[in-house]
Amino acid sequence: MIAVLPFADRFARLVERLVPAPADDPTHRLGRALLTDADAALDVVDETLRDITARLLAGFRSMWDAGRATARDLESVSQLQTSCHRTQEYALAIEHDDQHEIRLRQQAALHACDHGDRLAERFLDDERLSVSAHDLDLRHAAEHLIGLIDDELRWLGGEGPDPVTEARLVAQHLVDDMRPYRERAIARSIDRPADADDITRHLDAYRWIARIAAHLWRVNLHLDELSGRTVAG
Repeated sequence: MIAVLPFADRFARLVERLVPAPADDPTHRLGRALLTDADAALDVVDETLRDITARLLAGFRSMWDAGRATARDLESVSQLQTSCHRTQEYALAIEHDDQHEIRLRQQAALHACDHGDRLAERFLDDERLSVSAHDLDLRHAAEHLIGLIDDELRWLGGEGPDPVTEARLVAQHLVDDMRPYRERAIARSIDRPADADDITRHLDAYRWIARIAAHLWRVNLHLDELSGRTVAG
């Protein structure tokens, strides 16, 4: 017994590392017993998606500040993307009698999951992250997005107003500024040597920033719909 205890203790610590505590998994709230109570199930879906979104945004904010993504960062994003998939499956399994309000909330949940998945997919693009974070023009283009992410984190943490209108405006601004940015990038290439691949990488990085903003706006909008709020977005 004395010889076994140290091994058992090491094994227990190993299990704790490999299998996180339920609270570390954003989907731990999704109890199967709630599936027959549509309102309650959608409430926990709402909580879960807000948790996933906050973790995604906090992770991206850290990667942006560092100018790079580590393997651990990418693994964390990948796990959160899997949590989005699980939440979507759960939302699809919720039982209801085709009640209009419940159906609308369920649709909002599914849309939020879809855009959360796409947001995670963008965050996994470490090449465009690196290009954007190390280019002054792209960092300037992303300033409004980074400010929005900070406001989203405050809102999701219960410390700020709903930024859904700000999210729409930031997304629209980035779309509107796409042509001017492209013209500036091409003009700069005349004054300094740059191959076509370099210009393409920077234009792709700008589109990446714009798509992050668009998906974040839609996540925010559908979370409002899911919670029954009618904030103009």
